[in-house]
Amino acid sequence: MKKLIIDVGYSSCKVKFEDKLHKFPTAVAYAIDTGIAFGEGDVVTFKSEEYYVGKEAITMETFNTVDYAFKQNFDPIIIYHILKKLELVDEASRGEIDLTLTLSLTDWRYKEEYLKIVSNFQVDGINFIFNNITLLPQGAGAYMTYMQGKPEHPTSTVIVEIGFNTINLLLYEDGKPQKAHSKGFSGHGVSSIVKAFNTYLESSFSMPFSNSEAQSVFLSGKFMFSGIDRPEVADKIMELKNQFVKRLFNSILTSEKKIMATSEKVILAGGGCYLLEGINFPANVEFINKPYEFGNILSL
Repeated sequence: MKKLIIDVGYSSCKVKFEDKLHKFPTAVAYAIDTGIAFGEGDVVTFKSEEYYVGKEAITMETFNTVDYAFKQNFDPIIIYHILKKLELVDEASRGEIDLTLTLSLTDWRYKEEYLKIVSNFQVDGINFIFNNITLLPQGAGAYMTYMQGKPEHPTSTVIVEIGFNTINLLLYEDGKPQKAHSKGFSGHGVSSIVKAFNTYLESSFSMPFSNSEAQSVFLSGKFMFSGIDRPEVADKIMELKNQFVKRLFNSILTSEKKIMATSEKVILAGGGCYLLEGINFPANVEFINKPYEFGNILSL
């Protein structure tokens, strides 16, 4: 059995296979028939509909990825897309892939339903059955990654895992997760500023941008328009990043300030950590090792 680990995020899929890391955009769009039989395109058929997935979908009108409904509807073709990219379709169809997936704490209440969806599905006429999926809450893998090589668990550890759409907060005491202080904050991740940035792009350049396009520009930190670099876009990105940091610690995590202040360790993980670099944190705060966005799967 080959082991495939996928952290299906609302922005990108982080993948570990044979000790190599891969990253694919979490993007899905309808494959509309333009009537022009020119060029190449990788179209996926799922439930009698045709879609573009991943990089090919980014410039299209992509589906909104920031809620569980997207995962419920499209995670099977996201998984299939990854299997194709890694040339694992045949082995997966024969049941020779040991699959590990993640789910945010916000969506954890749907875990049984989600397992049914991703355990048995058909894409491009190929049946896939995964009998023993390991499903982990996002943030749990980050704790495992942080603990790699350490001789003993801290007495208390808070994991703050900042993703694209969700912030997952998990409390561990002597290595054991504590339900009472573990929670998810939906809609407060990096997507909360990408939405504002999308509006800025559309109003500034008088044309529509898909969520995936705006996100791609935001994460790159620069923008070319008509062949000319637009530094004002980079300035806007920096302004929004600063707003995100202030909102994160002055509002979203206000209720958890005491827990974080009194815990032995506070570990920052997830792709949102790139926005927090350079900030002076209290002595008990540490960043997980880079690449931050792979924290959930590095140790698995």
